[in-house]
Amino acid sequence: MGGPDGGNRGGAYAGSRYGRLSTGDIRQSRSEARQRLQEALELQRLLEDVDLNQQQLGDVIAALRQLDREDVYLDLAELARLQSQIVEGLQQLEFGLRREMEGENENRVFSSGSYDVPRGFEDIVEEYSRALARGSGN
Repeated sequence: MGGPDGGNRGGAYAGSRYGRLSTGDIRQSRSEARQRLQEALELQRLLEDVDLNQQQLGDVIAALRQLDREDVYLDLAELARLQSQIVEGLQQLEFGLRREMEGENENRVFSSGSYDVPRGFEDIVEEYSRALARGSGN
């Protein structure tokens, strides 16, 4: 039997349709955020000896820490902003690491195209994007 979302799976999609996430989704997302935080802290430890501005990684770690707060999941716009901040910070970090490893070459162009959304957050970001598109009059 389907829920109020017409039979689609529960989880983030069903909750985000009505502007909120279920308690289970929040618990799972916070658990995943804690796991990613531990991975980011380990990466920070590994990069201590690399001559690289670690500001991006510090910003990512701060945003991941905010994702462990339950109240963040009550504001989908803030949640999407934090997720975007994490993705952009990781992309900048990757760019810096790539430059460090391959050397700086002024003629080299790096483009990741569209960004990847962390697993488990796809439905939230998609719903947020739709809401933005509706609000811009498109």
